[in-house]
Amino acid sequence: MKAFPKQFNSLIIFTLTCLIVACSKGDDGPSKVENEQENTDSDASDGAEEDNSSTAVHLLDLATSIDDLSILALALDKIDPANKEQLSKEGDITVFAPTNTAFENLLAELEDYNSLNDFSSEEDLLLLEEIVKYHVIANEALLAAQVTNDKSYTTLQSETVTTYTTDGVQLQDKTNTRSNVIVADNQASNGIAHLVDKVLLPQAVLDALNPQHNSDKTVAELIATKENLSLLKDALQVAGLESTLNEEGPFTVFAPSDDAVQVLFDLLGEGYASFSDFDNSIEILLLQDILKYHVVNQNLLAADLEATTYATLQANQNFELVATGNGWEINDASNTNAALTEIDKLATNGVVHVINKILISPETAELLASIGIDVNDIPDPNATSIKALVEQTTELSFLQQALELTGLLDTLGEDGPYTVLAPANETIMFLSALLGNATLDDYTSSFEIDILRQVLQYHIIPENITEDMLKSGNITTLLGEPITIKNTNGTINFTDGVGLTSTLRYGNIPASNGTIHIVNNLLLPATVVDHLAEQTTSTFNALSAELKENRIVMTALLMAGDEIKNGLTAQSKFTLFLPTNAAFLNLFKSLDGIESLADFDTEAELVILSKILAYHLVLYQNKNANDFIDGEDLVSFQGEAIRVHLNGEINLIDKTNKAAKVTKTDIAFGNGTLHFIDKVLIPQAVLKHL
Repeated sequence: MKAFPKQFNSLIIFTLTCLIVACSKGDDGPSKVENEQENTDSDASDGAEEDNSSTAVHLLDLATSIDDLSILALALDKIDPANKEQLSKEGDITVFAPTNTAFENLLAELEDYNSLNDFSSEEDLLLLEEIVKYHVIANEALLAAQVTNDKSYTTLQSETVTTYTTDGVQLQDKTNTRSNVIVADNQASNGIAHLVDKVLLPQAVLDALNPQHNSDKTVAELIATKENLSLLKDALQVAGLESTLNEEGPFTVFAPSDDAVQVLFDLLGEGYASFSDFDNSIEILLLQDILKYHVVNQNLLAADLEATTYATLQANQNFELVATGNGWEINDASNTNAALTEIDKLATNGVVHVINKILISPETAELLASIGIDVNDIPDPNATSIKALVEQTTELSFLQQALELTGLLDTLGEDGPYTVLAPANETIMFLSALLGNATLDDYTSSFEIDILRQVLQYHIIPENITEDMLKSGNITTLLGEPITIKNTNGTINFTDGVGLTSTLRYGNIPASNGTIHIVNNLLLPATVVDHLAEQTTSTFNALSAELKENRIVMTALLMAGDEIKNGLTAQSKFTLFLPTNAAFLNLFKSLDGIESLADFDTEAELVILSKILAYHLVLYQNKNANDFIDGEDLVSFQGEAIRVHLNGEINLIDKTNKAAKVTKTDIAFGNGTLHFIDKVLIPQAVLKHL
């Protein structure tokens, strides 16, 4: 350890003892010191000197009775208090006194120092002396209100400490972290004392604790010796970067702790339990990029750090260093900053700072997003159930609220096993449009909540099915109704009872009681559509019975709002052309961004859907197959015309100039007639939006 010249000044003992007295008396009236001074005979100067000497000894004894400064009192006891008579001298000084918690936090960070008793050698005591003196500003008694923002004050130890007042009174030492004044303006006869929540450290102490000239290891070798960096050591070996960090450098490594690295495994998901799982060239390149983003090609001690952008060894990828009230944080591509938890671990070719989070560059975040991994959506590795995972996954907040409303969330906390096909938040408008609700808060009736419960049960399978088990075929849900799976070369689609398709977006989120798979659309059981139709007009209910094999158009009609319903229930003749399920699926394939009725998920898109359906309804005419005339224009309920073309078949020409063939005709229905067609008709008013 580096030894310091003996510069102990008895003023330290005098100052800190007065601090202890000031803190002990608070607002409880005059202390014994003041009473004794009041009783001193002002005309007997010799007696006064004797009283002061007696008072000094008593103040040192009193230090042991102040609980929150007992470690500070022990520090004073360990330093030989020469010239105690100076304790009674007046002076203008300011003392920042660390509390017991502040000392305990310091000792927890230091290697080989578990208590002040470990400061046992002469070098240790000199080091402790430097620390104590760094808390004293001589020749200036500063009240908290007199402290200047962003000003450097010279301490009794000779180095400066910087004060800030934008968030209370704070002091920044040579670690570039700040200490807060938690009890201010304790006035003593010789100055003012403030209690602080962190022990301040001068550069001389930092140099002694981390002597650069004693370092004999490279940054790679240093990382290998740190118990809390064992996973980083493994990562460097797998990525082949150990040799790089053994080179001349200089390097500053912001080293993620083992706990931080574990989060990377959680982020990447099942199949990544250690770095031995990075076993192909693509995975190793990804790992190299992640690790390079933690290295700056400079030698940056904590005292050298600045709030700026630093280039890393990952090509063209930078991160921003941000100063906080408690030190430094690194801003990467995620929403959570990494904090420096250990600093200035010196090596022959650079320095290591330990951080509490893995860093992800913008380029790496984009790559991970392309394979369905969101760097801001990391499952809790300690989650024990599907319920817990749903509760902590932002993308499933709608599902969580819906499960709570229907009483199913607690079910998913039970033993199971369960598999959940979890629809993402954006699918809410689909179900809301069917029920005429804007948000889940609008689900107030028992019928609405029961419909929601049935839909959710249709997304739960009462067994544990991982992604590799999702083969083509049918599976039975908790509702008792089936879902059809189609696995085409690893692309997995689910077809519901209506005929709509949802695609597996991200699979195999493991839980203790099953598995979650994220799907891109809500799935609807056939019975739900039938129940919804039953709650509408008798005409709609009857129409539902005609559409058992083509429930997509029935679902669309339920979504479309009241206008089309009113047209159908009017006491007049009508002709209605109904696209088959296949017709709707072909339409979805031809549109960008529309894969299902669920993608009509905004008010504007629901208006478009309503116009499309209104274009299929012709009022005031009840046309059978024999009534159509070649070349005639049928004016639709939407307002635009449909051209009839007869060529041995009945074809309808819409504004795309493509024909829809009538595949089934003359279904008598109330005051009108139904015809099934093999294409969805599109009016001009909608074309410009598609």
